[in-house]
Amino acid sequence: MEDLFITTKLRNSDCGHVIEACKASLKKLQLYYLDLFLVHFPIATKHTGVSITGSGLDEIDYML
Repeated sequence: MEDLFITTKLRNSDCGHVIEACKASLKKLQLYYLDLFLVHFPIATKHTGVSITGSGLDEIDYML
């Protein structure tokens, strides 16, 4: 994995739940670390639970 730089982001609705959201991203990506975790937009929206809304990640077939 040294040839890849893995980046993901914090969803607006997960502000205040950063650690939980980061762990959920790691689990979805099946990784042990990230190189960069971005704050997508610095304004929070209503928190509905980490990963409640589908991200389409399961539909991506070009990640590996």
